[in-house]
Amino acid sequence: MTIPSRWIACAAALPLLFVASGCGEETFDSADLQKQVAKTLKSTYGDVTVKCPGDVSAKKGTKVTCTATAKDGTKGAFLITVADNDGNFTVAPGK
Repeated sequence: MTIPSRWIACAAALPLLFVASGCGEETFDSADLQKQVAKTLKSTYGDVTVKCPGDVSAKKGTKVTCTATAKDGTKGAFLITVADNDGNFTVAPGK
């Protein structure tokens, strides 16, 4: 299945695991973030592999661009935004 250039906005229902960075700021566990984003997208796009930058701040309003790759190699960018201080996030079309 290919990943269309347009993503449906959706919210992750499960909070993510936080880890403390060196300066005491909470960040998302990178592997957990990627896993939860892939799980969120699975019902619409099937199995995808998600890559996000490391050390994503868990602070509300933080935005980061991640890339999903479908089994056929097609890639799609999307924006995740931290929705609250409990680890919830939204997924929206990226550039």
